[in-house]
Amino acid sequence: MFEQRLDQLPAAGRPVVRVPFAALAARPRGVEVALQVGQLITLLTDDHPATADGPGTDVPPDEAVRVERDLVDEIGAAERMKARTEAAQISAIAELAGRPMFAGCAEHGHDDPAHGVRGAASVVSAELRLSPAAAVARVALACELVAELPATLAELSAGGIDGYRARVIAEQTRPLAGAPGLRRSVEATMLATAHRKTATQLRAAVTKAVIAADPANAQQRHRRARAGRFVSAPCPEPDGMASLLLRMPAEDAAAFWTAIDAAARRQQNADPGDKRTLDQARADVLAGLGWSALTAGHLGCCHPDCSHINSRLGARRGKAACVNVTVAYTTLIGADDQPAHLHGHGPITAEAARRIAAHGVWRRILTDPALGCGPRPRPPAVPAAAGAGRARHRP
Repeated sequence: MFEQRLDQLPAAGRPVVRVPFAALAARPRGVEVALQVGQLITLLTDDHPATADGPGTDVPPDEAVRVERDLVDEIGAAERMKARTEAAQISAIAELAGRPMFAGCAEHGHDDPAHGVRGAASVVSAELRLSPAAAVARVALACELVAELPATLAELSAGGIDGYRARVIAEQTRPLAGAPGLRRSVEATMLATAHRKTATQLRAAVTKAVIAADPANAQQRHRRARAGRFVSAPCPEPDGMASLLLRMPAEDAAAFWTAIDAAARRQQNADPGDKRTLDQARADVLAGLGWSALTAGHLGCCHPDCSHINSRLGARRGKAACVNVTVAYTTLIGADDQPAHLHGHGPITAEAARRIAAHGVWRRILTDPALGCGPRPRPPAVPAAAGAGRARHRP
């Protein structure tokens, strides 16, 4: 039994209300519970107004706990109401895409379902202030849920799941679109526990179920995806930074990550005074691979004759692989701090240019057209206080 004393009620003997737990568990979901909570809070707090910091100081502790619990219930009720509203919007969008005006007229030969999606998306884009691409994705998802995943839409309408989880189920089961029976089976299995899973857990569970439902097609999809593996060129970012994007098979990515993580952890364990974060140490390990490969002329194991994983660096346009930096000589010797130019990236600071230029080969470039370009001398001695420099780093 659940027991709550209502100290505010002006009834003799301060009655005790006893409510079975079964009745609490069966309380309505959605807007009804929000209304009941609001009425109950009003009844119980007439003589005990809340302050800006929370319940009044004279509110009994058990009553404060009850109010907090009711607020949590109200939060959940609002979330379910939001899910129901989103389901209603999805149904309306799908119906709009199916109207003759957008679905196409037979006499004009517009019987492609995508025609309705694009037509309805133009209206949805204007109404919801969405980009054309976002509107097309919204309409296509709505049509997919209505036509192919009605159980997911029904669960969303009931408030059992939110819109994000509905989208996860739709996206992750899409590889089974050619086998509606398998897709509905996976959908039913996932909906049974979707309300208890985080979005990440649900995504992993659906992915696993899709692979188990059709292993042969899953392997074919992986082979096709594997053909799209790549490493992007550095993307310039503010403050002299850049980012790289890698896309590769999961097992290769796991091996790569495990290796740089282990190396970074070993460096930190070997040096108790190392103040770098683990993320910084991983980045330094990765950078070290690149710089050491340019110096040694090969990438892989530490011995140039290694044939198992060693790869000699190839030439580009007949020249050895190198990193080029254009920087004023006065900046290299520390006389000023003019910005330098890192080829493939853009402007960088003088300090970064001096750091990159250390131990490299310099090439003098005279920018006065009347003088032309000079020879390629070896770098002169540079005072340690000013910092060494290079215009090119190569093997």
